[in-house]
Amino acid sequence: MALPKPDWDMVAQTAQEQAAQYYPGNLVCLVQSFVLKMTIHILFARDLSALDDETISASRANPWAKQHKMHEALRQLAAEYDPLDMQNNAMNLILPAFETMWRVVFRCFIEVRFRGAEERKKWMEALRAYLKNPSPQSDTVCKDNADVALVRTIVREALRLYPLTWHIHRHFGNASGTSSLVTADIEGLHRDTEIWGDDAERFVPTRWISTSLETEDSKAWMPFGASPFLCPAKQDFGPS
Repeated sequence: MALPKPDWDMVAQTAQEQAAQYYPGNLVCLVQSFVLKMTIHILFARDLSALDDETISASRANPWAKQHKMHEALRQLAAEYDPLDMQNNAMNLILPAFETMWRVVFRCFIEVRFRGAEERKKWMEALRAYLKNPSPQSDTVCKDNADVALVRTIVREALRLYPLTWHIHRHFGNASGTSSLVTADIEGLHRDTEIWGDDAERFVPTRWISTSLETEDSKAWMPFGASPFLCPAKQDFGPS
């Protein structure tokens, strides 16, 4: 994530604490709970003790107006917002980041742990080591730490194969006063065999060993969109 060092240390510590709380169970619920808590922590830098798994589980089953525990938790986490105000609601910030990110984390988990790749053990060991000592995935750090370098390739490959937004739609006006709908096919771009090779549909983190973000091919990698329509979440949630 592209965060200042003090913020990164705070997020890393919280990630370690949250990860230590979980045990094998429903994988979807586990990932959703973890990503939701981390999203709130990154956006608001608050203590997460007010948001327990019971509150999160109840929020998926009840209409929003009746989710009193979630309302109270949000008031404690983000007092400047009103959970019952459609305009000034913390969920307006939380949901866009959470709904897109948890699916990427979930699919990455599936690829690393359950798809039977030959490198599975190596990937898992690198991720475990990284969780014990998280750090920004800068070029300098990656040169000195093989585990961090491997984790960066896993993250980039997950974002390539499972981008946060699969299609981006924009209306453009013209001189006649009408407008045209233009769609950017991010999924197709990320899986184009002419760019990524015959294995474009496969999860292959090693492709990033020879593909830096400065190369021509990497311009076809835009999980957070592209300028001038860059996703605001990239600043906090995007890879460094």
